[in-house]
Amino acid sequence: MKRSLLFIALLSIVFIIGSLAVSAAPVIIGPTSVTVESGEENNILNLILQNNETTPLNNIVVTLVGFDFEDDDGDRVNPFVTLNANSLGSQASTNLTLRFDVENGFDAQRLEGTLRVQATGFDVNNSLRLDVQPLACQPNARTRDLRLDEIDQPDDGDDFEPGDEINVQFDINNDGSDDIDVRIEAILYNPDNGRVEDSFKDTENINENDEQTVEFKLEIDTDIDEDLELYIKVFDDDDDLQCDSQKVDINIDKPDHKITVEDYSLSPTTVMCGERVSGSALLTNVGREDEFVTFEVEATSLNLRTTSERFELENGNNDDSERQVSVAFNIPYDARAGNHNVLLKAKYEGRETSIPVQLTVTECRSQAGSTGNTSTGTTTQPIQGNANTQPPVTGAATYTQKDVFDIFNSSDGIPTGFWIALDVIIAVLVLGLIIWLFSRRRN
Repeated sequence: MKRSLLFIALLSIVFIIGSLAVSAAPVIIGPTSVTVESGEENNILNLILQNNETTPLNNIVVTLVGFDFEDDDGDRVNPFVTLNANSLGSQASTNLTLRFDVENGFDAQRLEGTLRVQATGFDVNNSLRLDVQPLACQPNARTRDLRLDEIDQPDDGDDFEPGDEINVQFDINNDGSDDIDVRIEAILYNPDNGRVEDSFKDTENINENDEQTVEFKLEIDTDIDEDLELYIKVFDDDDDLQCDSQKVDINIDKPDHKITVEDYSLSPTTVMCGERVSGSALLTNVGREDEFVTFEVEATSLNLRTTSERFELENGNNDDSERQVSVAFNIPYDARAGNHNVLLKAKYEGRETSIPVQLTVTECRSQAGSTGNTSTGTTTQPIQGNANTQPPVTGAATYTQKDVFDIFNSSDGIPTGFWIALDVIIAVLVLGLIIWLFSRRRN
């Protein structure tokens, strides 16, 4: 009885060990988590399939199982599996290639599933994770010579407001013995709607064993409410597998009160004394609260301040949250020639947003009243609000006082034909008078 129990126990152990050996027979050698780029057709991952069993593997089939390869708006990831051999001898191996054709616009997300290897007498599942990103190196990329240092600006998790500019700064290292033409790509990505908000591209030649600092700016749109992601990718222009990339999370903190000043201008920017200038801008409410706003143009060095009427800008992304405004003013006759700093301001809720613009005043030809009533000017945009409502002067002209004879002699006075007719009538009347006088003497 004891021998029977011992035999059964040994047989069970052998069976368990055999089962473990069978379940681990086809071994996948390679990463189990990879990053692929949206819009890239050749996201290629090279793996190795190895037979650790003492017997051959026959009729091998490799499939991807359990992945959701379609995003919410119908974009797809199309996978392709290539196995160099469908049979493997004991301890033999073969190349296994996975290619992922990711359609442009596929949302950034993580896809999880199984790489299933089936053969006669074997069925093994290997976990595999795909991180789809809008900008990434290929799965087989390496950073042997080319390396992207940790991003200096911005830091991961930095806070920004709608309408802000992001200063981006990082170093690229060439650790190799050859110069490299480095392609630089960066995008500001909105994961909420899958949209690229802003982007940057450039090429830098980096000498061997050298580094290059890269700096640029990306803009956050005024209507952004959601957190964003910054992706940066650098790669060898001659070998895109020599590549490095990083991602930084950007927090968007929408304030209660904020008005942005955009698309601003002065027209003209070079003027003479007495000329008329128009300042205009697009004001947008990017805060959470409705605002009552005035637009002001101020130049302290010219002793000028012109303000529009007060108006309302609603919060939210609609037509009532922004307005194009302009005000106009005349340059004083006693203005100092030179460059003057003019501030275009949005004033609201005890706050203000101001943009400096340079205005150049040239030497004035005359002072007010020094040469009669002389006025010069330029055409301006329509004036809004209660700003200086004096109508703009166009062109240049000189005006002098006219007497009554000047009026008669001018081309826009009484016509010459009238005077000819009047002369004929007078001559006829005079002749008639002379004839009448001679007639009376004869009588």
